[in-house]
Amino acid sequence: MTKRPIGLIASDPEALAVARRMAGVGEHVIFYMFGSTARKNLAPNLEAASTPADVALACEIVFLEIDDTRQMRQLMLGCPDRPGLLGEMQPGAIIIDLSIRTPRETLALLGVSGTRGIGVVDVALVGGTAAIEHGAATVLVGGFPDAVDRVEPILAELGRVERTGPLGSAQTAAALMGYVEAAHFAARSDALSVGHALGLRASALSHIFDGAPDDSNIVRFQRRAELVRRMAEERGLGSNVIDFNRLKVAESANKSS
Repeated sequence: MTKRPIGLIASDPEALAVARRMAGVGEHVIFYMFGSTARKNLAPNLEAASTPADVALACEIVFLEIDDTRQMRQLMLGCPDRPGLLGEMQPGAIIIDLSIRTPRETLALLGVSGTRGIGVVDVALVGGTAAIEHGAATVLVGGFPDAVDRVEPILAELGRVERTGPLGSAQTAAALMGYVEAAHFAARSDALSVGHALGLRASALSHIFDGAPDDSNIVRFQRRAELVRRMAEERGLGSNVIDFNRLKVAESANKSS
């Protein structure tokens, strides 16, 4: 698909699922993971870089997964000691932003990168790491059509691509989906807590509710719900966010019974 390597710079180890999938379909992938020193026993076509600059210099298309906007801006703009990614990537390159951020923050990123002739699309991967590694994720993508056209063949290797509209719309759609899912999770957790208080066995309730509740995604739910809150506040809207700390306590009590 692409002659040059594909890059990945991330702060969350789960983002490596993207690198493994792309390497598995024959792409040469160069990645840098903050806080990771993994250099050995890597899959074929998967190469660990020593610095983010190594990724930026070698790759025309780079996946970025850094939720912290301040860290992201520092990485992009650099410091007196180094130019940052925008000074190292070639004009015409494209950033695929996997980070959970508001549309306003994503547009600000484009405003900075656009002066260097570097495009940005925002992408949300729905379905979890297993789905990504098997090419079965739902891939929501937002951005200018010409930029999306260029990266769609790559994104299609991760799963079914759905264009959501302008830049920032992919993470917005994913956040709203996650918020609804989190609300369902919260209602289920409350129902289990009430049932337990009434003397019903958790195993029986879980069977009634079609299996045990999956609390492994609480962190993901929380990140999406927090993004919804931030987007609502930017527009002066009310936003009541689910208390995930309460959910964790409730789930722990249900499991111990």
